[in-house]
Amino acid sequence: MDTTTDLTAFLRALHVFALVAYFGGTFHLVRLFLAHRSAMANWEPDRAILLKAFGGMERKAHYFLVWPALLTVITLSVWYVWKEPTLLVDPFTHVLLGFATVVLGYHLLVHSLYRRLGRGEAVWNTFGLQLFAQGATALLFILTTILIYREELGWTAGIIGLAVTGVIMLFGAVGSRKMKAENTDA
Repeated sequence: MDTTTDLTAFLRALHVFALVAYFGGTFHLVRLFLAHRSAMANWEPDRAILLKAFGGMERKAHYFLVWPALLTVITLSVWYVWKEPTLLVDPFTHVLLGFATVVLGYHLLVHSLYRRLGRGEAVWNTFGLQLFAQGATALLFILTTILIYREELGWTAGIIGLAVTGVIMLFGAVGSRKMKAENTDA
């Protein structure tokens, strides 16, 4: 193997690692938002202590894990397309670019929630945040499905699969909420 091949393999591995770090950090961050929002209902001094702790954890996850990982993914994606510009005519690349746009939109919404929580605003209710937290899981599931079945699945099967995944996740979240309410009443 030559140096160019080694560098390309290393950068591809770094790209995958950054993608995993991004999704892992996003999973963690949105769960912190949920705990942060729940802590807003506590009485003082517990409330102040918890909000300060969650704010610090959110800041570290957001600025030292999620943003750097996302910028690494974007940088390496641009490098890869620059290295192989013929990828831009491949329909699969268009699907990935569309998916990347959705992921970027999700991330900007996460950033907006982070800033609002940092200002002490009560964002969404806990159920809404639970549904939002499932969004990152759905995005990761969709990405891996696209990558694994890119040759076998057509557009119709992909759209139906995404709709079914969304419905299953919604029912799961509603069921989780009902179970929590039943346990609280007992």
